[in-house]
Amino acid sequence: MLSITWSVDPNRSIFVWIKYFIYFTIGFILFILLSINFTKTIAIIAKSTFVSSIIISFAYLLKFAKYGILILTSGKATMANIASIASINVGFGGGRNLLASWITFSLTFAFPILYTQVSKKIKIVLLFGVLVNFIVIILTLSRTSQLALLIFALLLIFYNEKNILKNLSIKMLSSLFGLLIIIIFNPINLRNFLFNRFILAIKSLAGEIEDYGVLGRIELWTYAIKSIEEKFFTGTGIGTLYGGLNEIGGVQNYHNVFLQFFAQIGFIGFILFVIWTLWLFIMAYKLHKFYFFNFRLKLIAYIILLNFIVYYFKSLLMFQYFDLEIWTIIPTIFALYYLKEKVQNEKYMCSNSSF
Repeated sequence: MLSITWSVDPNRSIFVWIKYFIYFTIGFILFILLSINFTKTIAIIAKSTFVSSIIISFAYLLKFAKYGILILTSGKATMANIASIASINVGFGGGRNLLASWITFSLTFAFPILYTQVSKKIKIVLLFGVLVNFIVIILTLSRTSQLALLIFALLLIFYNEKNILKNLSIKMLSSLFGLLIIIIFNPINLRNFLFNRFILAIKSLAGEIEDYGVLGRIELWTYAIKSIEEKFFTGTGIGTLYGGLNEIGGVQNYHNVFLQFFAQIGFIGFILFVIWTLWLFIMAYKLHKFYFFNFRLKLIAYIILLNFIVYYFKSLLMFQYFDLEIWTIIPTIFALYYLKEKVQNEKYMCSNSSF
């Protein structure tokens, strides 16, 4: 809050602090509900997250069908046309990247929790929903979300208890590769556009071509570094950009959470944020180890740990830390920690009563 006093744009800083307060309030309410009844609340959160992703995916597919089929089947499937279809927005202010990220979160957070707790018939319904979500993530051409999903699926292989999540990971990877095969051999030649997204990024980094998604981020990070050099200790104020600019290339954030906080709240604030991040990670890791006696809680703790890792991967390329993803993860970590303390106190009381 102190950064408002030296902010290059106090009004902007106040507005962003209000947004942080709103998300903190949402997180605090989730923590209270999880502390009261963890099992029921986490199930409701998982179900609502997954259902919302399905609704968003179908809405996206309907728009895709409406605006895309004629272009793709007309024999003029250019990169510009594909990009315009991929940028279809379904009510997300940040466009397709945030849309794809939320759908990815439903697959990395909600789906594993639900999949391990439902009957075989419901699992079939869930897998159908996963297929729909996979298709939309691929059609958005969001490289960050696609890589995040792949990272999660690979990390999931390392969880071997009862082979539940290992089998789930194999199914997720198989579905992804199956969709890739369909894309490679489809009649409208989508493969070039999907693969080109990653090839263009590599060539852009090598300076061979221009890709706005890559060059735009590099430009944002360059301004963030300039801001850090000029206001190393104080920062420019939360929510602000270099020199008080309203936007850089049409964007109002640095697309990297760590650079953002360093540039906006200075060195001390950045160190505190890093400590906060490491503390959350260590706590999530220890919680996974602690719940060896309860498979469901151990599973959820591990899912939360993986989502924490995946979120911070995505935060290197987007996000501003007021996102429903992280403010679902954080209160869940604290709720699991609260339950841990409760369990330990009960054990202590029982051991004392035995005397």
